[in-house]
Amino acid sequence: MYRAVALSVLLGFGAFWGLQREDARPVTSPTRNDAELFESVVGSMRQNQAYYPSMGRELRARGYPVASVFNWRQPLLFYLHSSLMRAGVRALSVLLGFALVFSSARLSVLAALSTFHACLGFFADSRLLFFPELWAGGCLGLSAVAFAVRRPSLGITLAVAGLFFRELAAPYCVVAFGYSAIRREWREVRLWLIGAAVYGAYFAVHAWLVRSQILAGDTQPISWLALSGLPFVVRTMQLTGLLFLLPPWGFAMAFGAATFAWWSPKMPWHVRSGVLAYALFFLAVGHPFNQYWGLMVSPLAGLWLAYVPDGIRAVFRQASPPARPQIIGSC
Repeated sequence: MYRAVALSVLLGFGAFWGLQREDARPVTSPTRNDAELFESVVGSMRQNQAYYPSMGRELRARGYPVASVFNWRQPLLFYLHSSLMRAGVRALSVLLGFALVFSSARLSVLAALSTFHACLGFFADSRLLFFPELWAGGCLGLSAVAFAVRRPSLGITLAVAGLFFRELAAPYCVVAFGYSAIRREWREVRLWLIGAAVYGAYFAVHAWLVRSQILAGDTQPISWLALSGLPFVVRTMQLTGLLFLLPPWGFAMAFGAATFAWWSPKMPWHVRSGVLAYALFFLAVGHPFNQYWGLMVSPLAGLWLAYVPDGIRAVFRQASPPARPQIIGSC
């Protein structure tokens, strides 16, 4: 019990320190607005302009580094926006949000409530709907629930679908594939490999089309291997629902308390490993201005929070001494 409490307090203080450190850090990259970029590209596509020339033109006009494939978003979400128009995308996002909530209800009522809190972005009529990370994160949340209710084929399909929205779904896919391989679930392994092959072909075509648009004078982005550490992890986890509205001390307390969920024996493996994989990934990869990457983790983090009460009970149950058997003597 003491180790769990100590870890919770330590990470709470670490979260508070990380928030203060990030607030004091100077912004070294030009001020840009990704939502405006994405909205402009979609507007061009609705005027029958092709995606890749439109994206290249907008990236250069707004001062973004262009000479990297990873600075060009994969086109799936942009085609959805340009084809379905605003009302259609809005309806699709609400449908995905409700799918996350109702599927989580199969785990527990608390999981459904926590997921609803974490997935408010799907119900908001805002520019968040232009971010592929939001949609990829929704796919990963549904995937984790599918694995939890023993529907691995659906879980794999949803995880691979997340990749088609954003390649940042890869950390979850890697740990989930490793889990299937370690357990020698060869049917799952085959499905993972098929999904990897299909996505690999999709990304190869995307990379080839991007390369055809890159010009000789286009700038290279700075390395994403920034080693930003705990401050960046904390910033990404802030995007879990209404936690973003908490003051630094309030979020630090919530962050520390959330660590108790680790000791919950009921937490699904894919939720536990998914959140941990992204926490480790964000320790090394990502800059402060990449905070919106937290949208990838928000549904998984919402499911994680649902197991905090059970984790607290498990910790204190282990600390309680076993009841002594009563010895009834005879007269």
